Amino acid sequence: GIFAYTGLAAEYAGGPAAYLAYIGAGLVSFLTALVYAEFGARYPKSGSSYLYSSIFQGELMAWVVAWNLNLRYGACAATVSRAWASYFMKFFELCGVTLPKVLNNYPCAGFDFSIIAPLFLLLCCLIQNRGSDASKKTNNLLTGLKITILFFIIGVSFCNFNYKKNFTPVVSPEKGYKGIMVATCKVFFAYVGFDFITTVSEETINP
Repeated sequence: GIFAYTGLAAEYAGGPAAYLAYIGAGLVSFLTALVYAEFGARYPKSGSSYLYSSIFQGELMAWVVAWNLNLRYGACAATVSRAWASYFMKFFELCGVTLPKVLNNYPCAGFDFSIIAPLFLLLCCLIQNRGSDASKKTNNLLTGLKITILFFIIGVSFCNFNYKKNFTPVVSPEKGYKGIMVATCKVFFAYVGFDFITTVSEETINP
């Protein structure tokens, strides 16, 4: 999410104000994390939002929340797999191998479908079905790789930092603060999913 949505945030916020969008989304995520931590400690049972809604608002609301979670995780998985597919195509392009564009942009009914994006979902399912240990090792590997890349980007950015050129003006006259708010909503999508830890709070030593 953070790799796929940074450019989009810059587009909506009008450039450098994208960092304000990340601050806003991070603040909301931080407050949400505190709430989930409280719920996870108070009710250390599997179920996440479904369980909490069931306790406080009854089964009907819990049912609605559960299906909302299914929709959200499905949308997140589809979006991230499509981003991975784009990176996959770009990687081979940078290596001098041109893959058929139809693999990631198959026109049908006015939409562009990706043929290879579902393959990433199947790969994740295969890893997940091998057990929690294989899933944990893969997750740790990918997270470590992501953090390494982010620190590399930060290092390169500091070496080429030019405030007058890149941060003047910070808030775009065309996009304004409304653009920053829209970008914040877009960027928040990158944070979605951290509440998933509370679905397994029953198995954690210290939720």
